[in-house]
Amino acid sequence: MSTNINTLVTKKMNFGTKRAMASYAVWALISFAVLSLGSCRYAEDEDSARNLFKLWQKEYEVQYDSYLQAEEKFHVFWDNIKYINNLNKEYSGETEFALNHFAAMTTKEFKLKILMPKRQPPVFDESSAVENMEGQWIAAGQKMTNLSVEQVVECDSNVDHSGNSTHADCGVFGGWPYLAYHYCCGLGGKPGTCSICPAAGYNWTLCGDPTWFCNMTQSCGAKINPKKFVPGLKVVDWKAIDEDENTIAEQMMTIGPLSVAMDATLLQHYHKGVFDPIFCSKTALDHAVLLVGWGVEKDLFSTKPYWRVKNSWGAKWGENGYFRMLRGSGICGINTAVTTAVLQKP
Repeated sequence: MSTNINTLVTKKMNFGTKRAMASYAVWALISFAVLSLGSCRYAEDEDSARNLFKLWQKEYEVQYDSYLQAEEKFHVFWDNIKYINNLNKEYSGETEFALNHFAAMTTKEFKLKILMPKRQPPVFDESSAVENMEGQWIAAGQKMTNLSVEQVVECDSNVDHSGNSTHADCGVFGGWPYLAYHYCCGLGGKPGTCSICPAAGYNWTLCGDPTWFCNMTQSCGAKINPKKFVPGLKVVDWKAIDEDENTIAEQMMTIGPLSVAMDATLLQHYHKGVFDPIFCSKTALDHAVLLVGWGVEKDLFSTKPYWRVKNSWGAKWGENGYFRMLRGSGICGINTAVTTAVLQKP
């Protein structure tokens, strides 16, 4: 028997406009290129790769500053086609990989621009913590409310001064869920005190250089509006969940979606299926996601228990923005740093 927690946020494409329909058509062509070639393979000759590259640029509205840059990115794209074909052959359809908006990134670029540096214990990004708070708010019987990830990104610069010098919140570069919860509790940075981007107190040593597009107009001080604060929503604490995956499932039934961390390196080209990577670290984690449910995939020869996980890379990535991950063996450290906010009771 499979059990699933309802997904909190479902992002659907708008088919009501010609532009949306044209975009979907291009996306479908890129996806169909895999299926039409059999065994989930793209054609690897240069002409086919260039045609796909043009379709990919149109779909994701990608433009380059020069011919040389475009050529460089094309060759990365072409290499990724071959890499994706090898992954699909290696995983024999158990997990499928395909072109997506990361298709012109090398693995190194993906790690630097999308993932956190691998650390132990794990690092989370703020969106996972905020979505967890949304879940707690709904579980308390309140109306579904989209809370501001941007507020936490721009305003939270908490550093743990309790002796663990590796803990700091780093805006778009990620942070620790308990520090994000502390910020929302009012134990850390106070809303409205940030006047520049990055937030006052940003830790350059632990976090590195802030994002290049960071400027005054995108700062906490410029954008935060106390009038939009949700009345009655207050984070009073946080707690960690036991690593036992049966316990995690039980807690999810009671609490709702849970913040988790994992090694996400091989998710760059994920398309669909139950993610069960051959090589994946259980201790060096670099990405935060939201655990929203679980189930069992069955075929004639086997059953495969899985977690259903919400990612933050858009609805065109993976299974409409989600992915499934093998449940029961701590794959990629998914069970090692599970946390939840505790909200004040209404």
